[in-house]
Amino acid sequence: MGAQNVSVTAQNASVTAHNASVTAQNASVTAHNASVTAHTASVTAHHASVTAQNASVTAQKTSETAPNVSVPSPNVSVPAQSDEFLPPSVKKVACLNIKIDLTQFGQVLIHNHQTKHIKMASLSLGLSRKSPEQLIALGNLVAGKLAPAPPNLPPLPDMAGKAAALLTATTAAGAANTAYENAKTALVTLKQARDAAADALRVVHSATAKAVESEAMGDPVKLSSSGYSLAADNSTSSEPPPKVANLSVTAGDDDGELDAIYDPAARAVNYEVQITTADPVAGPWVTNCSPTQSRCSINGLTSGQRVWVRVRGNGANGTGPWSDPATKIVP
Repeated sequence: MGAQNVSVTAQNASVTAHNASVTAQNASVTAHNASVTAHTASVTAHHASVTAQNASVTAQKTSETAPNVSVPSPNVSVPAQSDEFLPPSVKKVACLNIKIDLTQFGQVLIHNHQTKHIKMASLSLGLSRKSPEQLIALGNLVAGKLAPAPPNLPPLPDMAGKAAALLTATTAAGAANTAYENAKTALVTLKQARDAAADALRVVHSATAKAVESEAMGDPVKLSSSGYSLAADNSTSSEPPPKVANLSVTAGDDDGELDAIYDPAARAVNYEVQITTADPVAGPWVTNCSPTQSRCSINGLTSGQRVWVRVRGNGANGTGPWSDPATKIVP
């Protein structure tokens, strides 16, 4: 009887252990199901978040591209909402059914406002670099544009006075340029005759001075009484040439040419002639010629351009100071 009770007890213990194992398995399955449910909820929430972001981007793009339409107040109807089929955890939301009839309007004005920072435009003139012919052509063009012949209308108001003044100055410049062009050939001939006569006069001066020196026999008083200047004693001087004086610049024989003429400087063996088209104070200066005489032809210049010229003497005892600059517009 006692052995039978022990066997029953053992069976009961086995059944209890089996039931405990089944309960543990059920708990594990329940936990797994809860994990799956939580993961599913997380995925659903992620999809909802992505959907909301896409909807927000779409709404923003629609707002940016939507026209500004001015319409009367639309006919808005709000249907009654039933709470019968809504669960307690869901908030009640009133849905608006908006109906807008645009067929009653003739036109819809669409305004697209854009803010831009616009730089004010200006004119490019470059007047100092234009030749007389270019200035005259520009004057005729602008005067005709600002004061067109009827029935054309001027592009800018209140410019008739300015256009008339510009046309008057252009006409005067045109007449002067025509006279210059007509006389250019004659001027070249006259200039060549003048230079030839000056060269002949130099020869006569040289012969006369030699005759004076021969008669005076080195007497400084007699030499000075002739009207010629006494030569400096270069054999005892250790100074460089003095500053060149009386520099003048005139138009050359050809277009794009200038002539520089200046007084000879004592103790100067040769001269250095420089030009600039930028700034007579700061330069830059460029050497154009190095003559041994007190004159120089400056070639290769641009017609209509203003040029500054300076010169200095070079001697056995060094280089003298620069002359005061002279200026001329290139013909």
